[in-house]
Amino acid sequence: MNSKKYSTYIIFYSSITYFIFYVFFNFHMEILTGLIVPLIGSLFSSNIVYYVFKNSPKKLTSFMIQSFFLKMLVYGFLLILFFNFSSFNQHVFFISFIGYFISFHLMEALFIKHIFNKG
Repeated sequence: MNSKKYSTYIIFYSSITYFIFYVFFNFHMEILTGLIVPLIGSLFSSNIVYYVFKNSPKKLTSFMIQSFFLKMLVYGFLLILFFNFSSFNQHVFFISFIGYFISFHLMEALFIKHIFNKG
């Protein structure tokens, strides 16, 4: 599996789950915002991991460490902004964010394991 196929799967997963939540819950903006932030981070990170692994595998570990700290800073900054300056239900946003954050990072870990095994 390459990064484009992985990106297609993760966007499809996001679309399906958002549609399900859209139908059953009334917190559309909160769920969408909680989805977008981890989605962009995961897509960006996984595509660069794939590129670094294909071109320079020795640099992958240091890149992943730097990427982790950068994502935590960005996520922390965005969470502070959303909690201080948003007018929507913050509990629903936080649950959506955490759920998508965990699921995207699990999928990313499986993707990285897959590219390591296939080499």
